[in-house]
Amino acid sequence: MSAGNLPPDERLNRVGFKSLLGFCKKCKKLYPLSGSVKVCPACGQPLQEVILVSLARLDADLIGKRVAMDVVLTGESNPKAAPVKWSIKCRRCGLDEQIDFLKEELYPVFIETLASPTYGPTVSLVKRIANRRFNGCSEANGARHSWDIEVQAYRTFKLITVRPDVSSEEISFGEAFERNYPAILLDPSGLGSCQIFTAICKIQPHTRKRDLIPIIEHVVPRRTIAVRPSRDELDYARDFFKFRELDQWLEFVEPRICPHIVRRPDAKLAALLTVSSPLYFRLGDRHILTVLRTIFIGDGRTGKGSIIRWFRDKLRINAYAVGETAKRTGLGFSIDKDTRILTWGVLPQADGTLALIEALHGFASDQLSQLREALYQGQILVRMAVSGRRLCRARIIADANSRGPLSHEAFWVLAIPKVRCFKDVIDLTRWDLFLPFSSTDVDRKEIAQKQDRPEDREFIKALCILTNFAWSLKPSELVITDDAYKSLNDESAEIIERYCFPLVPIVHDGFRETLLKVSASFAIASLNLKDGSIRIEPEHIELAKTFFEHLFNRWELSNAIELYTEPGLTEADWVVLREQLKEDSAKVKILKTLALKNLDGKALAAETGYSYNYIRQPISELKEVGLIDRRGGVYVLTKKGVQAFKRLQEIYEQNGG
Repeated sequence: MSAGNLPPDERLNRVGFKSLLGFCKKCKKLYPLSGSVKVCPACGQPLQEVILVSLARLDADLIGKRVAMDVVLTGESNPKAAPVKWSIKCRRCGLDEQIDFLKEELYPVFIETLASPTYGPTVSLVKRIANRRFNGCSEANGARHSWDIEVQAYRTFKLITVRPDVSSEEISFGEAFERNYPAILLDPSGLGSCQIFTAICKIQPHTRKRDLIPIIEHVVPRRTIAVRPSRDELDYARDFFKFRELDQWLEFVEPRICPHIVRRPDAKLAALLTVSSPLYFRLGDRHILTVLRTIFIGDGRTGKGSIIRWFRDKLRINAYAVGETAKRTGLGFSIDKDTRILTWGVLPQADGTLALIEALHGFASDQLSQLREALYQGQILVRMAVSGRRLCRARIIADANSRGPLSHEAFWVLAIPKVRCFKDVIDLTRWDLFLPFSSTDVDRKEIAQKQDRPEDREFIKALCILTNFAWSLKPSELVITDDAYKSLNDESAEIIERYCFPLVPIVHDGFRETLLKVSASFAIASLNLKDGSIRIEPEHIELAKTFFEHLFNRWELSNAIELYTEPGLTEADWVVLREQLKEDSAKVKILKTLALKNLDGKALAAETGYSYNYIRQPISELKEVGLIDRRGGVYVLTKKGVQAFKRLQEIYEQNGG
């Protein structure tokens, strides 16, 4: 049990330190202390008294006391070694002894020395302790011993940085995110890859800077991401979350999610589906990562960040970052050149939960490349001056401003690949839901009339229950019916055929998994629980398809496909073009050259062996018939041109080779 998971009536006063917990060193568990509970209920060992405090509110009264704090790991160094066991031998009299700082009488001294620039005992300290402990040397008439001092054993530790866990503490987000606190971890192996834990530690002042430093002796990792709601809680949530058609869902979420942002129902529904998405789904013999990754794209000051912050505040989300303040909380990792501490960003901090990212366009290029790795690999692996590995299986709700107003685009969908956070169009295939935000979407009079709507407290309570339920689901508790599986295959194939657009690949050949993710989220958001499992049925597949079609319509995807999809080469076209190419070898050379490389006019002339003045005419004629086009300052083959190039052999055969 972590301190953050104690029942509400057993929560302690985090400002003072009047209330106590009991910690069992053997079981690594915390228990509420009472008059009758002084030993561990599990193993019978005596409980150590610890004071539960907030990391953000440490003070000098806590120095030397053993405390417990709910924290999030934000950074760590490579493993280090502190000398704890020393051999001492007098050169004159031969006295041979040991100084062990892990023994009870010297352990407080060891803790004090960790909060110093030496990070542990030094030779001079060992010599002082030895001189106090042992009388004068018998071979030197009682004078001090002449010691040979050597280290015999070390204790592993790490320098880490932590911040308060907002999910278990009633503190403001400003307090939680304003800084990372330095600490020393004496139990690195007990933490593993866990990011959130309760730290059992002693508070010591740094010997030079006088900062208060937590020396963490034990950790109680929070292994459980979410606690499964009770049956009564699920019954309460069912009054809000049940199957609806898309229009009903949009009407339902609009006034309840972030009510001070008027309209934007599809974005609010997408955020709800993202929060409700399961971690994994088992399909056949494969475990598919089914967390949704949603991004709001569009004009500034249209409510994108407000919806994200609403979920942060209501669900008490730890993993939150803003592009303009990326130095404080990055996306993947950063390494401090002075302290050599590896600081983990918002994605590894959100493993298994939810990452909220504002102003994605504002992050530095190195952070965006780490985002691409995390989305592709599902983890971040660091092999630099400091090494480390963290999983990044996070649900994501992010926002980014478009390069210009959406209304200035010929079709809104063309604004997506221009956003700075997408280096290549292939990056779009790592995201699932794209939501447009235009300043022309909502009437300003309606905004003025409705932006002061009250919160629905009962809905927020149900939303927290739904979130805990979704995050606690195991792959074995998600089932897709045979009819739904057939519908998934049929509908995904149809969507790919109709909406695949290589210039903006928000629909791609792997879209079946995307449709499955959204369908599973609709099944969970509808609490379609039967025989202890969430059942994905054909109506959920149909609902997901309808939602995607709604979004594609808003992005004007069909219109863009119709205009920008290149026509292919018909037989009628080839009959005419074949005769033209027969009579003009320069055109054939141009096609063959551009099939190998894209060139500008002068380079193309040099490559084909013609003068630039001569080649301009055949280039113009090939452009006119749609075989080549000029893009980015160079000439390229069109789809029609590629197909014509592949049939040039027919001309050679017709001419007898």
